[in-house]
Amino acid sequence: MSVPGILYPRQIEGRSYLNGNNYQNLHAHEDKPFFQAPATGAVMDKKQADLAFAGQVEKQNAKVRAHEEAHRLAAGPQAVGSPQYQTANINGHTVITGGHQVVNVPAMVSFKSSKPKIQETIRAAEYTIAGAEAPASFDELSAADKAVAARGRAVLSAARTAFGKRGNLDDRLKNGGHNTNGALSDKQVARAEKSAQPGQRLNFMI
Repeated sequence: MSVPGILYPRQIEGRSYLNGNNYQNLHAHEDKPFFQAPATGAVMDKKQADLAFAGQVEKQNAKVRAHEEAHRLAAGPQAVGSPQYQTANINGHTVITGGHQVVNVPAMVSFKSSKPKIQETIRAAEYTIAGAEAPASFDELSAADKAVAARGRAVLSAARTAFGKRGNLDDRLKNGGHNTNGALSDKQVARAEKSAQPGQRLNFMI
């Protein structure tokens, strides 16, 4: 994820605000630097500016870490390594400007694959989706998060369809005494087709 930049309060000249009702306290401190918060416009001295900026940095860093850790924990075995962060040094503070947790998307699987492989792919795709969407409960998903989730759903849908097809094929092959747990060859698929009742083809829809 990428995050908006944090701006340090802008330094201002005290004399510029002497006529404002909210800045009368600057009269006695015209020789000291003052700063204005970019978001609220609040005026503060150097110490207050440092504290305000440090608070923003801490809040943003915690949010980015929570976002990426949510990906890692929910993705389970589909998480690759640990989150990686991009940082910048701003006014002596380490600011996290972006983060990324790799979540693996399993490869598409065919109905000819072994049944354990199909089932493994289904579980992996479920982990992928959960990992990609985990931060949605407390933070906005990035375009990359949504893309990974979409790819996971495509794999999950294909794997479930493959599993349904295998169920139809296995019923036919078991009647012939064939082992149906492993990967299927083209000959086995053809044999299952032939074992269907006359005038009837296997229904591969689920």
